Amino acid sequence: MLQHKEGASIGQDWVDVGNEPNHGEIFKNEQIRVYVAVIRPGVETLYHRHDKDTLYVVLEGGKNYSTALPGTKTGKYVLPKSISLKQKVKWLLTRSIYGWTYLPKSIYLLMHNEGNPVIHKVRGAEDNPSDMRMLGIEFLKPGGRHGCVPTGTESLTADYEDDTVRIFCLRLPFDLEGLAEYVCFVGTVIGLKGTIRIEASSPDDPERVLHDLTEGDLVWNDGRRQFTFTVPEKSESKALLIQMK
Repeated sequence: MLQHKEGASIGQDWVDVGNEPNHGEIFKNEQIRVYVAVIRPGVETLYHRHDKDTLYVVLEGGKNYSTALPGTKTGKYVLPKSISLKQKVKWLLTRSIYGWTYLPKSIYLLMHNEGNPVIHKVRGAEDNPSDMRMLGIEFLKPGGRHGCVPTGTESLTADYEDDTVRIFCLRLPFDLEGLAEYVCFVGTVIGLKGTIRIEASSPDDPERVLHDLTEGDLVWNDGRRQFTFTVPEKSESKALLIQMK
């Protein structure tokens, strides 16, 4: 007997990801929706449906089991250049043999769900030492053109790129040499490690706003502000810069 759950239609045994209680929304605008997925050790989510291309950023890693709703297709995952072929093969073999995948902290991957909805549930392994935590960034307007030409990252190599986004994995202060004096784009910056300071300014507004990003923090740029990056402690920090195309 299929049971009705909040956020589902009568006769469905799944909910939309926005109604899954372990996926809490923290930010939304016309371009993206961001939530935090918390997967506790030994605890399973509800079956939930993803219908938007989604970027997952691992804030706290661990082993997890992902199970597609019987009779539905499995998800399509795309991995960035920064994940080695050896790691990809290891994940594939582990998933095939043991049924689980270990996602380490600070990596990211993409689920291509636009036009290819996926319904699955996720369970954290009982022996995970802590909760898994992941940022999920849904792209609400895939491939949409916003009319802003990104500047300031021309000398950097994108870690991932498709028709919707271009993603740079910044290692600071090393990559400061590859960034122009200021960066202008439509998209978001997500802190992964350490502290990244962003000075946001606009030619039309003399007031400058400072954002200190630590792990899991994000700041949105609508294309009208110029971002200048620094590392306050001069220590190693990491961030993702996600440009919407």
